Amino acid sequence: MLNGLTLRWRLVLAFLAVSVPPVLIASYVAAVLISSSFKHNVERWLGRAADFLVSETMSSEDEADRAASILAASLPAHGGPLTGEVNENSTSLRVYSDLLSTVGYDLVLIYDDNGNTLYRYGSATLDMPLPRSSTRSVFTASKDDRPALVVGAARLFERDGQVLHVLVANQLDDSFFAAPRAKTAIIIHAYRLQGNTLIPLVREGRGDPLTVSDDVLAILNRGDSYTVVPDKGSGGLATGYGAIRDDAGRLVGIVTFGLAARRPVFEQLIDWRLFTILALIASSLSITVGIVLARRLTGPLQSLKRGLREVASGNYRLQLSEGDGPEFAEVASGFNVMTRQLERLRQMEGEMRRREQLAALGEAAAVIAHEIRNPLGIIKTSSQVVAQRSYLTQPDERLLGFVLDEVNRIDRLVTEVLDYVRPNRPTMRILALDEIVHRAIDFMTPELDKRGITRELTVASGLMVEADGDQIHQVIINLVLNAMEALTDGGKLTVNAQADDEASEAVLTVADNGTGMEPDVVNRMFDPFFTTKTKGTGLGLAKVLSVIEHHGGAITCTSALESGTSIVIRLPMNRKKGADG
Repeated sequence: MLNGLTLRWRLVLAFLAVSVPPVLIASYVAAVLISSSFKHNVERWLGRAADFLVSETMSSEDEADRAASILAASLPAHGGPLTGEVNENSTSLRVYSDLLSTVGYDLVLIYDDNGNTLYRYGSATLDMPLPRSSTRSVFTASKDDRPALVVGAARLFERDGQVLHVLVANQLDDSFFAAPRAKTAIIIHAYRLQGNTLIPLVREGRGDPLTVSDDVLAILNRGDSYTVVPDKGSGGLATGYGAIRDDAGRLVGIVTFGLAARRPVFEQLIDWRLFTILALIASSLSITVGIVLARRLTGPLQSLKRGLREVASGNYRLQLSEGDGPEFAEVASGFNVMTRQLERLRQMEGEMRRREQLAALGEAAAVIAHEIRNPLGIIKTSSQVVAQRSYLTQPDERLLGFVLDEVNRIDRLVTEVLDYVRPNRPTMRILALDEIVHRAIDFMTPELDKRGITRELTVASGLMVEADGDQIHQVIINLVLNAMEALTDGGKLTVNAQADDEASEAVLTVADNGTGMEPDVVNRMFDPFFTTKTKGTGLGLAKVLSVIEHHGGAITCTSALESGTSIVIRLPMNRKKGADG
């Protein structure tokens, strides 16, 4: 069955077989160890968290004591007894009570040593005698006919020799634990102990109120600050229980701390569903990694196969990447060399086909030119005979002159076509290229000066080439004429002739900083009969190419719009004869 699979999928299956089972075994062992340690740490943390909530009530006692002290010190020491002088609407005391309410205090009392209330803020009522001394404690109270607990402090102060008391307290309710309960996963409940009954105080917490067992009450009654009870029945997490005590150390309330989880995390670690998900994840990762590795291994082969298909379809420009490892780099390098050679052969074949087409076009042009020249000679001769007659009017002579001018122009065009189609064989001699260049530039100097074109000549001496001096002279003239047409508003003409010692060639460059040409024009500029001018046959540069090729040289052109054009001619050098000369 495996024999029918590709190499890639066999590698993927092998990687899957050696990776997934070890991952599952290791995961199970790790889950058992982690769950045991995690369970112990969570239970410890829940107990400490419950104790922390109890310590928050003690901190509230300290804060209430400071608030009561500040309030007692702020009341005036003289002014007669407060009885009948102040009430709930007293402006001076209302400011203090409003300030205390903004920071969370629910009850402010001022009373005398006999327990008579002189000022009250808040609706809570203590279920015990009002303190007669300075104290900090958790007080049992009632509010809206419901049992409650308040955390506060009482302070003594004197006014005109009368001993008075101020009590500031904060109710132990849902807002008391608002900050810890901001975390959605935390469950906090608070209870008041009334006899053996637990009365819920924080009733807006998440989860149902808990049933506190007698064992928990016994542990807290004997003096422990907190305890932790694992949940064995509902499958939830353990719960921490903290003891709330008054100033006498009596247990007056209990606060519980738990986490909202339907199942403990340490039990979920070894759940078969978790391992199923883990197996799926491990399998997915293994398959992904296997596919990546298989693609890495088989990718070069696929690339080579695609390359062979491209070559078979005629795309010889394709080059494979040689960065897929040393083993494939050698194969890719050989493939790239093969495609480059094939592309070169195709270009040579295309050039040969193009030359054959141009040769056929030239022969056809020669036949047409020859056929045009015969009747053209008759027209010219007849026009000259008519022109010699003395009785022609001036308008007729003028029209006849037009005819002769156009006949001469057509004759010149025919001559250009025939010269291109049937060029004269070059008369090869050993010549100094610098002399040919200087002679051609000197010949063009008057016209260059007339057009305001500056010249920069850098011509090395002693560049001996085997060439037809007249034809090379005409080539330079044609290139300078093309440069002049590009420099319509003046500019700079650069002529450079140097030796390429490595290639044993003389390099002649004719460049201008004129308007430049489009890329498609550059590609066709040496084609016969192609021109962008309104007048002309398009044979000037074609003749240049023909002359250079007959001399065994090469010509190239680079041009860009608004940057100018540069034409480079390479001619073989004749070093031995040049040295003799």
